[in-house]
Amino acid sequence: MQRTFRGISAALVGLGLAVLVGCTPTAAPSPIPTPSVPTCVPLDGASPFPCTQADFDALAEQRALYEEAEAVLRRYQAEVDRQEADWSLREMTPELLDTTTGAFRQATQQLIDQDRHDQARRIGDAVPIAWVKWTPAEARGGSVATIQYCVDGTRERYVTKDSPDGSAGVAVMRKYFFTRTDGQLKIATSDAERVPSC
Repeated sequence: MQRTFRGISAALVGLGLAVLVGCTPTAAPSPIPTPSVPTCVPLDGASPFPCTQADFDALAEQRALYEEAEAVLRRYQAEVDRQEADWSLREMTPELLDTTTGAFRQATQQLIDQDRHDQARRIGDAVPIAWVKWTPAEARGGSVATIQYCVDGTRERYVTKDSPDGSAGVAVMRKYFFTRTDGQLKIATSDAERVPSC
């Protein structure tokens, strides 16, 4: 009787294993991955386009350069705004030396000297930057980045010792060309154009 029971138990165990083996789900084959194509977003605001990984990496490097250039430009503009509020503050500060070089530094120094002589100052708040545009297609004299922007000073007034009533400010579109000097990005030269508005 014991032998029969063992035989039945063995048969049941074998049957159970067979059922378990038969019910094991089969793994679905993994789908073949489709290679992803990078999308490049031009710095000048043009429409994105599919590109190679090399192009994508180069554009990312260029974007970092322009972010650095814009930060330098905003530092320069903030220091100019601070000084324009009081002619006695007009001097070539470490911040201006740190953000300018070459012909642009000389032009900045000349403007400071003129403002101190005229005792020129701004009446009103700092002139806001209306817009900023990166223009990598443009270059001058070995520049590595070019930024265009517009400032609207039409709500401000500027007075001098000879003109205490002052005159209204203007809207100006400027283009700044940056070079790397001693490993640091600085404004090297610029263009300015008076415009009706920004």
